[in-house]
Amino acid sequence: MLAAVTVLLAGARILRYAELDVLGGTGIASVGLAVAFCARRPRVSAVLRTSPGQVARGEPAELVIALTNLSRWSSPAFLLRLAAGPDPDLVDPPAASVVASGSAADRAELAGAARQEVVLRIPHLRCRGSRSFVLALPTHDRGVLRLGPAEVIRSDPFGLVVRRQALATDATLYVRPRVRHLAPLASAPSREPDGQTGRGTVGGLEIHTLRQYAAGEDLRLVHWPSSARTGELMVRTHVDPTEPAATVVLDVRPGAYPPGRPGAAAFEEAVEATAAMVMTCAREAFGVRLVTTAGLRVAGRRRRQDADVLLDELAAVRLDERATLDVVGTLRRGGFGTLVLVTGGFDRQALAALAPVGHAYGRVVLVRVGPRSVATARAVDRRDSSDRARLRHVPPVRATGLPGWARSRLPGGYHPDELGLRTAGRTTVIDVPEAAALAARWPAAGRSGWAVAWDGRR
Repeated sequence: MLAAVTVLLAGARILRYAELDVLGGTGIASVGLAVAFCARRPRVSAVLRTSPGQVARGEPAELVIALTNLSRWSSPAFLLRLAAGPDPDLVDPPAASVVASGSAADRAELAGAARQEVVLRIPHLRCRGSRSFVLALPTHDRGVLRLGPAEVIRSDPFGLVVRRQALATDATLYVRPRVRHLAPLASAPSREPDGQTGRGTVGGLEIHTLRQYAAGEDLRLVHWPSSARTGELMVRTHVDPTEPAATVVLDVRPGAYPPGRPGAAAFEEAVEATAAMVMTCAREAFGVRLVTTAGLRVAGRRRRQDADVLLDELAAVRLDERATLDVVGTLRRGGFGTLVLVTGGFDRQALAALAPVGHAYGRVVLVRVGPRSVATARAVDRRDSSDRARLRHVPPVRATGLPGWARSRLPGGYHPDELGLRTAGRTTVIDVPEAAALAARWPAAGRSGWAVAWDGRR
């Protein structure tokens, strides 16, 4: 506008056209009015809060935006722009935009999982007044939803001047995988290959390590010989080496899952299966350690808070090209009682990776989720009008070789092979199309302590 005004006024002087002077003067007046209109900035504060802070995939969640006018006068009309979407550190999808009017309704819908900009039109706020807005957040996709920072935008009606004010406020919503119920695992005690104490629960009877004394601790736990050597008070940490514990490894290699949409769906099912195992250990007060083939290692110690941390980590987990099964080989030290590896149906290397470390655990379970061939993956990807995969039904073939009493312990009287479950020594292999089918094939402990799944030794 300023450049056009300069040209118009110069043309009026050269060509002696009074009309150009009028146009130039109008442009100068428009700029002056725009500056005067935006000179007064809104003095507002914003607080973002998600309700609740963590939800399972598909459960409802809301973002509450509380605006407060800090001035003694009514605030002018302004726009509140809010960035919302997946954590940019994890994924960087294309941006979108959603506009909601604050005057008509205080509820808007955030649709889609892409990174978005939500814009609220705020007509005015009374002096020292407050107003809240509620946004329904999308939870159909697992992930970490970052909300904020917020920005106050004041603009004139002509759009010539824009004044921006950043507000230091944000919020985070963890969309966790859905947790399905599993029966308690027939676990083995925690131990190490050389028979030494494993990483059991703190508070047991055996000494695990020494650490510095903290104020308020029982002086009877002080290890005086070590304290004399180091010059600092050292206390003993006791553990229970017989605690049932588990290490759950999630395979995040893209090659273990089919390409395209079937692979993405199979990976989500694998994450849900991992979440079910983690929460099963938490409900039974077992120690559990979550490991991914990308290098993530998080341990939980018989507390619900630890289980929440593990679920938050599963909310952020993604496929990683750098992931490798070599991580499994590093788990032989400090061996927890049960090792569970969750991978995709396309994996052909998991059994070989488990072989070197299988002797360090009392029980090893391999869970393969999703299609096991390219043809099956293509069939799953083809959908008809009812949104069901067109797959040919194959009736189960009843295997033989189990005694009748063992067969009667299985749900429905089925043989494990009919349920996609095979065992060899300490290793149990479970093939499931989705996480919902894992409950019927899970090697749970029976009433008398025997395993429901026949493992060839009992």
